[in-house]
Amino acid sequence: MTWYPIQLSGRMQQNAPESALRAGVVTVENLYVNDAGGLSRFPGLSPFSTLPGTGPSPVYLTAYGGDLLAVEGGGQAFRVNRLTGEATKIPGTTISGGRRASFAPTDRELLIAAGGPIVRYQGADIDLLSAQAPESTHVAYVDGYAVAIEPKSGRFYHSRPGQYDQWDPLDVFSAEGKPDDLIAAFVTEYNELMLLGTETVEQFQSVPSGAQPFARRWANADGLLGPDLICEADQAVWMMTNELEFSRLSGQTSVPVSAAVQLPLDRVDDWSRAWCAHLPIAGQRFLVIHAPNASNGYDGKGLTFVYDYRQQRWCYLYGWDADRGVPAGMPIWSILRIGNEYFAGGEGVIYRINPDEPAVAGGVQRCLIRTGHITFAGGAFRAEQLRLTLQRGDGPYDPAAQVPVVSMRMRKNNTVWSPPMRFSLGRPGQSQMILRKGNLGNCQTLQLEIEMTDMGPFEVSNLELDIQGLKR
Repeated sequence: MTWYPIQLSGRMQQNAPESALRAGVVTVENLYVNDAGGLSRFPGLSPFSTLPGTGPSPVYLTAYGGDLLAVEGGGQAFRVNRLTGEATKIPGTTISGGRRASFAPTDRELLIAAGGPIVRYQGADIDLLSAQAPESTHVAYVDGYAVAIEPKSGRFYHSRPGQYDQWDPLDVFSAEGKPDDLIAAFVTEYNELMLLGTETVEQFQSVPSGAQPFARRWANADGLLGPDLICEADQAVWMMTNELEFSRLSGQTSVPVSAAVQLPLDRVDDWSRAWCAHLPIAGQRFLVIHAPNASNGYDGKGLTFVYDYRQQRWCYLYGWDADRGVPAGMPIWSILRIGNEYFAGGEGVIYRINPDEPAVAGGVQRCLIRTGHITFAGGAFRAEQLRLTLQRGDGPYDPAAQVPVVSMRMRKNNTVWSPPMRFSLGRPGQSQMILRKGNLGNCQTLQLEIEMTDMGPFEVSNLELDIQGLKR
């Protein structure tokens, strides 16, 4: 026997047409590479809270006073109990502007901007911060100053120190590295103020003495692709650049990390309203990049890339379209971590992100593994046997209940896919880990696809073929 191992822990290969790829895994959906080198099901979404009277409107989350604070796309704000999920509408001023909500906690209040006037929340009502403050898409807090960018310009304003409702129209700076408009402001965990335009990134730092409260330290030639495609993790800033590369920005050095998925990134047809967020969960360290209006290859909208920056591996995330029976875009608009709990803002709802949840928002979470086109010594071969090692024995105790199954199909010589072959994942006690399938036939190339749509764990640790070369 000649066992041909399929490299499950290799990098997902998407930077070339699929027909050109030969080794390892080509596509991974709703799975991630675990520390043992296998593939595990990505954490699912369980319903947590419904915001009353909002309808299917995007929900943006932040933390305040130990609870969740949610702002929906229409400008209503809610305080949500993190234990019960009970949502209470916050009275006061509507958050206007129609953009994604930007949050900046100060020493005594929470500032919010969404393209219109900046508002504040101090635990009771939401009210206008100041008639002097500029309208803005992004508000930030750094070293006692509230900072806001001026839309469609290279300027940013700041409040008086410690007086966040006092804004002098002369307290204005310009990011002048290039004459591009500012589209985002971001404060790092080191209190560095990042001003981002479409052509440059400039870092400002507060000055403890002198006539000017801020001074520019450096500029970087990479611009930001969209106003919310930036997050922080691993002591660095991560951003989608104007070159359509996902990059790690540390100091003045920008290093692209998206080579494995550069082709699909280049092909994204709509980056509007796209965002990214840090998601450290299930012992892994993920960065989620979500383009809600991008075409996803399943005749729908919504494309989500996930990067595990610790293992430098990529995968895709999808939800499920129950009417058409195909994957759909993930129904999320924001991600929030409070302690060891993780939440996602949906459309009028909030989900809990749960490593033990094998579904997305109460629906199906399809897990998919697709290999490249396997070859053997450049000639024809016979696939005698397939051996799949995975977790089994977690099915229901009830004999009348359906046992979860995993299905596999194959494609020879890049022609048509075979009908699916199904493998039972077993009831409790049926825990034999190795499943076998023999006599796969003769071919010159062979591609395999394994998927699971049933509820339950999906942990794959090994996939290999017994291949025999054919005499010429």
